[in-house]
Amino acid sequence: MNLSRFLSLTSANCRQITSSSYQLSQNSSLNRRLSTNLNVVRRFTEKVARNCWKCEATGVENSVMCGKCGALTSPDTSRSYFSLLNVSESFDVNSSKLTENFRQLQSVVHPDKFSNKSEMEQKHAMDWSSLLNKAYSTLSTPFKRAEYMLSIKNVTIPERNETLDPEFLMEMMERNEEIAEFETRKEFDEYLEKLKTELDDLYKGFAKLLEQNETENALKALIRIRYVNNLEKKIKEKLYELKD
Repeated sequence: MNLSRFLSLTSANCRQITSSSYQLSQNSSLNRRLSTNLNVVRRFTEKVARNCWKCEATGVENSVMCGKCGALTSPDTSRSYFSLLNVSESFDVNSSKLTENFRQLQSVVHPDKFSNKSEMEQKHAMDWSSLLNKAYSTLSTPFKRAEYMLSIKNVTIPERNETLDPEFLMEMMERNEEIAEFETRKEFDEYLEKLKTELDDLYKGFAKLLEQNETENALKALIRIRYVNNLEKKIKEKLYELKD
């Protein structure tokens, strides 16, 4: 019998108890059967939720290691990156704490430390390491962090330019043309400094909008940030070419 069918039958039995307490008191056999069913559901639910794969201990939902047998647990991919790395869910993340927590966790779950363990623990170590690397890469990079925080609110950057403000796109085209006319290192360096200041202001504005839950305006700010990032990347590439 599958779980949904089992839960359905158990729920029906529970309603039967509620609607007729007199019948339950007169039918000890039914009482014992229902009690057994509920205990089985409880045990099964705990097992599905987050039991230790090795010793079946409960309560390992957010644990790296099982507190009973010490086995490496499987990572919970539904947890947010902020929760995973134990930092506050804020755009102005504490970078020092982020790095420290990441390194501490990686030192515990690094696959090299489980080379002599079971195949299951080796797999969990690989999964943990991959997840932690992805979480750290996302939260330690301002643009990725901003994009991730919007995704938590089910907001994503549109892929097609047709959905963007035409005036904004025109501005970006003009700025690209301006950069294309630069010839000296001084011109590139000066413009690069302007872009860094602009990006700092844009990120501050984004953080404030997100804090106020103005997701639509936060998305507009992030789109602008993406384009300014591209301008910055283009200038750095030009500067590298000038070295040659």
